[in-house]
Amino acid sequence: MKNWIQNLALAGAAFALLLLMIYLGLGIYTRHGEEIQVPSVTGLMPEKAREALNELNLIMSINDSQYIPEKKPGIIISQLPLAKEKVKEGRVLYLTINTLAKPTVRMPSLIDQSLTLSKALLKSRGLKLGHVGYQFSSEGNNLVLGQFHNGQPIETGTSLSIGSKIDLLVIKVVQTSIDSAGNDVANLN
Repeated sequence: MKNWIQNLALAGAAFALLLLMIYLGLGIYTRHGEEIQVPSVTGLMPEKAREALNELNLIMSINDSQYIPEKKPGIIISQLPLAKEKVKEGRVLYLTINTLAKPTVRMPSLIDQSLTLSKALLKSRGLKLGHVGYQFSSEGNNLVLGQFHNGQPIETGTSLSIGSKIDLLVIKVVQTSIDSAGNDVANLN
């Protein structure tokens, strides 16, 4: 009976020693307490950010790009982990940069669409409404007759940079009536 209790005590001591070694080993393996504060690299060009991060033994990864017209092309616009967070050496920082070139969109078909719908279609594609010219007719009020870019007609499906201005030629209905003297009088709607 005594031998059995000694074996159980020895197994318990071995298990406790194993747990202690794992606990201490994990602290060493994970470099517990060795932290670096992440610097802010937003607003920097990727080359400058790489230099700053290499000095701290941090790794940079550009994983996305986004177009923000107000920002300089190519600069870093966001980072993860965020600035001032604590990380270990060798951590990867995931960066999003502003695209180098304006994205392009396809010109929608605006011919025979209402002016209101045409404005909404342009806005949804990131295009801007330029000059609206009118051609008078007896039918088709506020329908688009022509779409133009830089003074030239533009075909549906043509690639344009976001923010391009599109000029429209729109029908304005003219109704005629006869006045008391028997003359035709044009009424603009």
